[in-house]
Amino acid sequence: MQNIIFPETAKRQTGGVGMRNVRGAKALSRYLDTQGVPISESTIFSLLRQGKIPHQRPSPRILVFNLDAIDEWLGNK
Repeated sequence: MQNIIFPETAKRQTGGVGMRNVRGAKALSRYLDTQGVPISESTIFSLLRQGKIPHQRPSPRILVFNLDAIDEWLGNK
């Protein structure tokens, strides 16, 4: 089972300090849905290929999205 960390959980785990991250396109899609911005996994992958969405790729098959960067990206769209 994949761990999904939503902002509320991250704040509780770190005492409100630290980075808010989710791992994988599915987790990002769920987060965006909770923010009222439904974006499908396939659209997320398309945005990744175009270099239009902030992310980190610590290894070839792992995607990590910083939710603070995603929130800022949404504000700029």
